[in-house]
Amino acid sequence: MPERATPMRVLLVEDNASDAMVAQAAVERAAFGPAEILRADSLAKAIGIAGSSEVHLILLDLNLPDSRDLSTLERMRAAARCPIIVITSEDWPGLDEQALEMGAYEILHKGRLSTDAIARVLRLAEGQRKVQASLDSAEHRYRQLIEIAPDAIFVHSDWRIVLVNPAMLRLFRAERAEQLLGHDVLELMAPQSRELVRERIKRLYDTQQTVPLAEFEFLRADGTPFSAEVTAVSFAYAGRPAAQVVARDITDRKNAERALRDSEARFRSLTELSSDWYWEQDQELRISFHSRGFALSSGTTSDKLLGKRRWEEPNRLPLSGSWDEHRATLEARKPFRDFEYVRLGDDGKRHFLSLSGMPIFDAAGAFRGYRGVGRNITERKESEQALRRSEERFRSLTELSSDWYWEQDAELRFTYVSSGFGENSSHDPTRILGKRRWEFEDVVPASGTWDDHRKLLEARQPFRDFEQISIRADGTRLYISSSGQPVLDEAGTFIGYRGVGSNITVRKVAEKRLAQLAQFDPVTGLPNRNLLHERLDHAIAQSRRRGRGAGVLFVDLDRFKLVNDSHGHHVGDELLRQVGRSLKDCVRRDDTVARLSGDEFAVVIADLARSDDAAVVAQKIIDSFAAPFDLDGRETFITASIGVAAFPQDGGDAATLLQRADVAMYRAKESSRNAFCFYTAEMNARTASRLQLNTDLRRALERREFRLHYQPKVNLASGEMIGMEALLRWQHAERGLVMPLEFVPALEDSGLIVAVGDWVIEEACRQLRDWSRAGLRLTPVAVNLSARQFRRRDIDQVIRRLLAEHGIAPGLLELEITESSLMEDPKDAIRQLHTLREAGLRISVDDFGTGYSSLSYLTRLPLSTLKIDRTFVNAATTEPNSAAIVKMVIDMAQRLKFDVVAEGIESEQHVAFLRQHGCEQGQGYHFGRPVSAEAMAPRMKFGV
Repeated sequence: MPERATPMRVLLVEDNASDAMVAQAAVERAAFGPAEILRADSLAKAIGIAGSSEVHLILLDLNLPDSRDLSTLERMRAAARCPIIVITSEDWPGLDEQALEMGAYEILHKGRLSTDAIARVLRLAEGQRKVQASLDSAEHRYRQLIEIAPDAIFVHSDWRIVLVNPAMLRLFRAERAEQLLGHDVLELMAPQSRELVRERIKRLYDTQQTVPLAEFEFLRADGTPFSAEVTAVSFAYAGRPAAQVVARDITDRKNAERALRDSEARFRSLTELSSDWYWEQDQELRISFHSRGFALSSGTTSDKLLGKRRWEEPNRLPLSGSWDEHRATLEARKPFRDFEYVRLGDDGKRHFLSLSGMPIFDAAGAFRGYRGVGRNITERKESEQALRRSEERFRSLTELSSDWYWEQDAELRFTYVSSGFGENSSHDPTRILGKRRWEFEDVVPASGTWDDHRKLLEARQPFRDFEQISIRADGTRLYISSSGQPVLDEAGTFIGYRGVGSNITVRKVAEKRLAQLAQFDPVTGLPNRNLLHERLDHAIAQSRRRGRGAGVLFVDLDRFKLVNDSHGHHVGDELLRQVGRSLKDCVRRDDTVARLSGDEFAVVIADLARSDDAAVVAQKIIDSFAAPFDLDGRETFITASIGVAAFPQDGGDAATLLQRADVAMYRAKESSRNAFCFYTAEMNARTASRLQLNTDLRRALERREFRLHYQPKVNLASGEMIGMEALLRWQHAERGLVMPLEFVPALEDSGLIVAVGDWVIEEACRQLRDWSRAGLRLTPVAVNLSARQFRRRDIDQVIRRLLAEHGIAPGLLELEITESSLMEDPKDAIRQLHTLREAGLRISVDDFGTGYSSLSYLTRLPLSTLKIDRTFVNAATTEPNSAAIVKMVIDMAQRLKFDVVAEGIESEQHVAFLRQHGCEQGQGYHFGRPVSAEAMAPRMKFGV
């Protein structure tokens, strides 16, 4: 059924009754449909009707009782929304234009009011009414829409909020619209967003164009910030620029995005900083992503692997299973964990890696690939390998070592023993399993008791080198050493012991042997010096208590070295053993015979009534040596020199008595050998003097106090000097010039003779060089070679070096060796002399005739000269025997084609005798005493 038309309602505002009637009649005639005319004779009444009733058209007179002129229009326009037609009798210039500008719909003048004019206006008003109705309906629908809209909608005009919907109130947490209406739109914005929004609104007002979607920070009514997504469109509102804004709360989305970013940042930090790495594969199982940790852990960059399947890379090897098995797992879309493989990195090192991954499916359930994590397990694998190697070494050690490993449970019963136990103890290892250490009848502690050991174990204490003795069936002893420590589980509960054991039988036997060696001489089995001191101390203490005496005999074998050098050390050792037995046969059971060192023995005689009784024992020993010793079927004779010191007169302690017996022994050896001598105070003084002499000699070498003097050697026929002998002198700082007889024996005893002898050779070479540089005619210089120097294996090398350093021809140096030195070991002397002769040196035998030369050896020695000892030369003119010896030596030398030199010529009679019997060379005081090199120079002729 069609909607019935609503009659037009017209408000006629006119205070003049006649004008009102005319206007009403005109309206009624011109109306093209039903119309309702409302009358008001004042502005106040008109405003009241317009505010309470729906009015479609107002006919307004400007001059009313309560309002005049255009102010009437202005006030009515503010109160009504419908069209206003001004009906006035006024006609002043510009009235129409002003009225229209103030909102009048039309101007009608009363004098020209007609039906057509009214009809025209009514038609326009009706059209306006219909348009307004349509607008009102649209606005109503608009308001309904914004009322129910889920997004916040508000309108602002001239920067002020003029409309808000309920969603806007909820979004800003406002209870009433008044909390927002009328406020500056920028008050809704968070401070950081205001400037940007200000520019956006200004552009919107100016251009009246839609602005794109944007995100801003707002402030709720309670001041809390939130994020909103905003779009806006511009329009005119009441003739002024305005904008409708739609805002959607995106706080939750922002929080979700922020949480996602934080999660991604944490993930990146985790993957970047962790030693592990994150990886992804596409649906074709090709590597599509590796985090940074991969390069750090695998020794290669990830770009070399991107686009490849894991098994397509070379130098990779699975540690368990195969690549086919791993591929089958992936193609079955199954997750996997701890897939281990090893790869060779670009750095040439092996990298052990472990992967875990799970398949990825999209929302539709389609497979999209794999993602997972990887880890470098090289350190763990190397630790596992090191542990396996350690266990293998441990097994090898326990199986191959002479020691063995053992374990006990919490009840201290053996639960395990390695095979080394059986191999090193001759016991079946199963014999001890299940038993405690003290439950074996044939095993006892080497020290302490089983209770002591058991208490230590029950106190859970470690122990080391616990020694036990196992008695074998054959009665022999097996020594075992055990060390162990308690074992606790993770909770700290005692679960037993573990440790090692070893067979120390060999060590124990060695210790026993060492103990024997510590107190007994290994060659003779006699007490050594240490045990001798103990027994001598005991004898002194016993003698002191009893008021008795005691004696010490220091026994030194004469010429023992000759036996050693001639027959070898094994024969010498046998001689020492026989001497030891012989000495023991000469003393009582309670007396002590000890070997001190080399060929030195000592005898302690206790409980002497008189010190002279020691002489009886000494003589008994000397007499016992009269019989030969049998050495491998060879009878060997040897004598002894014995020194005797008695307690208490010669000393009150062991060290003093031994030292003074030693002094007395040297006195016996110096006197005649094969004798004994008691200690005297004079001997001690001489010993002290000898010690001081040795000290001074050592300092003399350091301080360059030694000198060489030269004695000429002449041709007896012409008297011409044909050579000289270098003789050693000592320029003592306090004693002045000291002769060789006073200090050379001390040099020989102390061993300094070697160093001093080398200095003599070097000094002679140096002097020859200086004489040569001075233009003097050189003659050979003879130097004495001591027995110790002569026995040196490198003496020829030493002399060669010195000659070369000083530029001296070998023929200018002659070596003099005593006859006794040559005869100590003739065979070695022959070898040594040949070596020296090969160096171009001349060799002379000094003091010939005083020794015991074997003529058979003499013919084999590569000698140059024999020097007749001065004692025979001096007596040759007065004693027939000496003359006979001199003539014999001269004759023998000539027959052996040796030169012969007579020493000690002191008179013309000596010269005549020697020349008469064919001696051509000589030296002695008759031709000149030994003088310094400076004094010798004038006697040497210049020139060649």
